Amino acid sequence: MTFNELKDRGEELLLELIANAHQESFGLEFKQKEDPRTSNLSKNDRRNLGAALSASSNADGGVIIFGVGTKKDEGIDVAVEALPIADIGRFEASITSLIGEYLRPENPSIATLAIPSTNENGAGYLAIQIGKSEMRPHMSMAPDHQKYFRRGVDSTRAMDHSEIRDMMMAPREARLSVSLESEGFRVETQLSHQVIDAARQMAARKISARLS
Repeated sequence: MTFNELKDRGEELLLELIANAHQESFGLEFKQKEDPRTSNLSKNDRRNLGAALSASSNADGGVIIFGVGTKKDEGIDVAVEALPIADIGRFEASITSLIGEYLRPENPSIATLAIPSTNENGAGYLAIQIGKSEMRPHMSMAPDHQKYFRRGVDSTRAMDHSEIRDMMMAPREARLSVSLESEGFRVETQLSHQVIDAARQMAARKISARLS
C-alpha cells in the first residue's frame, strides 16, 4: 500500500486493509485517536503523533494512518476496526500545525491527506506520509517527550544512547551527478558518498605509491 493508492482509493482501501487484518510494518503504522468523537487532540494523541513522526523520520520514512484500531496478532499490530475522526478537516489542520512544532530538526518531506468517511458526515481518517530524511536523528518534542524514537518491524520504541550517537556520527547521504558523453551517446548517473569516498581513497593510494 502506498500514499498514492490512498489518494486514489481513499476509504475503500482502508476498509480493505481492515477486512484483511493488514499488518503494520516498517513503513506503515495505524493510530487510533483516544476519542474519535472530537477533533481535539488529547495529551496521549499528541505523544503518539510525536513518537510516530520521530520514529519514521529516523527510519526510512513511511505512512501513518489515524483512525484505524488495531490488535496484536502474534506480536504484531493488525488493522481491525475503522474509527473515523470527527471534523477531519479541523483534525488535519491541527496535525499540520503540530508537525513542525513536535519534530526537531524538521523533516521537510512530510505530507498529510484527509480521507473522508462515507458513513459519517464530516468525519474521516488522516494519512501522513513521511519521507526519508537526511537530517537524522529527529527528536519528538511532544508533551513530556524530548526523546528519539525508531520504528521497528512490530512497534515504535525509544532509541538508546548508543543508537542516537551512531546516527549522529553516521555520514550524510551525499550524491555526485556524473555525465559521460562519447560519440553522440550520453550517460548520466549518480554516485553515493560511499562510492565517492572509495574513489578518493584509491586515488590517494596511487599518488602515495608514485611518490614512494
